[in-house]
Amino acid sequence: MFSYNTDLDSPVGIVFQYLTQNPHLPRLMGKRKGVDAIFAFWRPFAFQAMGQASDAALKLMARESLKAIATGLNTTCGAFDMLALADAICCVSPFRFDSMYSSTCLISIATVALMEI
Repeated sequence: MFSYNTDLDSPVGIVFQYLTQNPHLPRLMGKRKGVDAIFAFWRPFAFQAMGQASDAALKLMARESLKAIATGLNTTCGAFDMLALADAICCVSPFRFDSMYSSTCLISIATVALMEI
């Protein structure tokens, strides 16, 4: 069981209120979406810290994390009409993760994101 208490007026509180009170999502699905987003980013780091996963397993987890993060970034770009960033993220969409390709994509994403600010 996981629970997290936060001030409802804080940024984290506002996000979880949105997820749990969204009329388009059942309450548990909203909570799950919040946990899935946390899981997508932190999973490979947590397993690496435990020291019980092989390098191959960690790389697979990292690839799965990048896929989930790329999906979230594309969703955000589409929702907020940030096409330049969405175009940069498209290089991640085919999920080619050889080291040179993915580092180039991440640099492109970071560069475009900074230009959008």
